[in-house]
Amino acid sequence: MASLSGQDQAIVYAGSDQKGLEIVAQVIKDFGFVPYYLGDLSQTRPLQPAGSLFGATEDVGGIKALLKNS
Repeated sequence: MASLSGQDQAIVYAGSDQKGLEIVAQVIKDFGFVPYYLGDLSQTRPLQPAGSLFGATEDVGGIKALLKNS
């Protein structure tokens, strides 16, 4: 899948269970997206309603920019 910028669209994920994170990252890749690890669950504020990433459809560069500007 591509975003408007022509780069691969990323899906942000978070967690602390290493095996679970590996599985989630692989599923994201299997569906044609780029996994972007945000951190453990305490770092998920940007994914919550009114957060900078809530509903965002961006490539990795766009996600980094949204996080930087939040």
